[in-house]
Amino acid sequence: MLSKFSILVVSLLTIGCATTSEKLARQGIVIPGQDGVYVATSSSTDKREALQIALASAEQECKKQQKSFVVLDRQSEKVGGLIDDETAEVVNVGTKVAMSVGAWLPIVGDDLKGKTNVDLVFKCSGSYVSSQ
Repeated sequence: MLSKFSILVVSLLTIGCATTSEKLARQGIVIPGQDGVYVATSSSTDKREALQIALASAEQECKKQQKSFVVLDRQSEKVGGLIDDETAEVVNVGTKVAMSVGAWLPIVGDDLKGKTNVDLVFKCSGSYVSSQ
């Protein structure tokens, strides 16, 4: 039988792992290329969030070099999903309205919406200029 301490330790480790995984999922991946060109890639169920993650990754990479970044190219691709983001949002708003008057309807999940992958091709140049 597990003691209360053991259960607490296992719970904290599980929460820590989940938090770490979530943080990693919210970070883009930066891939260095030739001639100082980089590709920042990210993925999210929300296309704006995917773009924001890729932009933040590019900025972070260039900030390490004390430079600003310049986007050379951007590509995005919708992967999976049965419905588009706008349809999912309309359905979810309607569901929330129905739930507010006592009806129960399912919320459209991420599996139905799919994911958007974003690739930003960028270079670091000049000196770093804070965006804040």
